[in-house]
This record gives sequence, C-alpha cells and structure tokens, in this order.
Amino acid sequence: MRFPKSIFLATRVVSVFVLSILAAFSAWAEYVETKLPDTSTVVHYLYKPSDKGVYPAVIVLHHKGGMTDEIKDFTRELSGKNFVTTAVEWQSESAWPSAKVGAVYDYLQKLPGVDPKRIGLLGFSRGALEGMHMAFKWQTEDPIRPLGALVSYYIGRGAGWPKPEMPPILFLHGDRDAETSPGEVVSVCARLKEIGNVCEAKIYEGTGHAFTHESFYGGYNPQVSADAFKRTVAFLNKYLRDAPVK
Repeated sequence: MRFPKSIFLATRVVSVFVLSILAAFSAWAEYVETKLPDTSTVVHYLYKPSDKGVYPAVIVLHHKGGMTDEIKDFTRELSGKNFVTTAVEWQSESAWPSAKVGAVYDYLQKLPGVDPKRIGLLGFSRGALEGMHMAFKWQTEDPIRPLGALVSYYIGRGAGWPKPEMPPILFLHGDRDAETSPGEVVSVCARLKEIGNVCEAKIYEGTGHAFTHESFYGGYNPQVSADAFKRTVAFLNKYLRDAPVK
C-alpha cells in the first residue's frame, strides 16, 4: 500500500515536534528555594544526571549580569557529565553572597544522590571572584565547608589572593581581558603553586572578557568556550571526582 508523500512529510514534522518537546523537558531544572538562618531564601536551579547514583556536585555562580539562559544551559550541560549541578541566584537582596551560597552548599550535602564530601564551585566573572572569597572564608569560619575544586571563568575585578587554604583552582582567561589582566591571573596561580596548592591557568590568545556569551565586552567565542568546557570537565574529574578526600 502506497501513502501520499504529504503523510510522510506530516509524520516527519510531528516527530521533530515531539523530539523538540522531549528535549525541552530534559532541559528543565528543578526550581529550589532554600531557607537561610535569617528566614530569607536563596533561589537556585538544580540539574541531575539522568542515571541514578551518587555524584559530585558543582555550585555555579553567575556573572554580574545575573541569572541568564546561558548560565542555566551551561549548568545543565555540565550535569550531563555526571555531576549534580545547581546555578545560584547569589545577587538577590537580603543575605551576603557567602551566606546564600553556603546555604546551597549545606542543602547539597544532605541531598540524596550527592557525595557530601565532593562539592565544588564554578564562577563566571564577578561570580568567580565571589567564589575565591568563599573558598577561603569557608575554611576559616564555622561551619567549615570544604571544597574539592574551584573553576574560574574570566574572573572579574582582580584575581583574588593566594592562600594555602584554597582548593585546586583552574583559571580560564583571555589575554585581552579588560576586567582582570592575564598577568595578574598567572601571578596568583604561580604563587599558589609555590605554597603547595594546585593551580592551572589557561590564557586564551586574542580573547577578551565574557567569551562564553554575547555582551558589551564582545562576542561569543565558540572555539574558546568549547575548549574551556573540555578543560573544566577534565579538571573537575581529576580533582573533584577522583582525588582522595582529605
């Protein structure tokens, strides 16, 4: 029996539509509101690997531009590499960023499917700088919140400071960054290694600030973004997933 060509065309259109709907469902995050001791709340978007199991967790801190679809897409894509990930609205009013992100850390430690001893931070621009502050502060205050790794995408307004308490750090930075000079990033990383810490710095030639998306700093660089993501996953696998827990 022969069917009209129009039926096959309609079937193809419907199939594409269904696949698009399924893709949209798979990209949905779990919207979470976590309470802080002062009764305020912090909002974050939680993504989990498709298979059941116990995984390392990565807290993602957005840039100063706030929570965008690009940040959520990155967080979702990283969860596909077998990490529980959550993107945090750390700029919202009320508590300090460290307190808000600290509450999310505590939430993840109790979340089924998360290895409570393998939690890392990843930040973009100002979020990367806030992550540097938290990585140090959380080792000097009560409760102690150990971090297995920290990834910095084009850290903004300075590269932080080298302290022995810092976790393994990966800097991903452009040599034309207008916010923080690549020389400062390289210097901080070198000093961290001198005092016995793990630090890697990848400086991308011809690359400015905010290379993962379109912004007033410049355009999206897909080649650099893809390489940075690959390095991110390798670094997190080595120092967050596979490294011995101290």
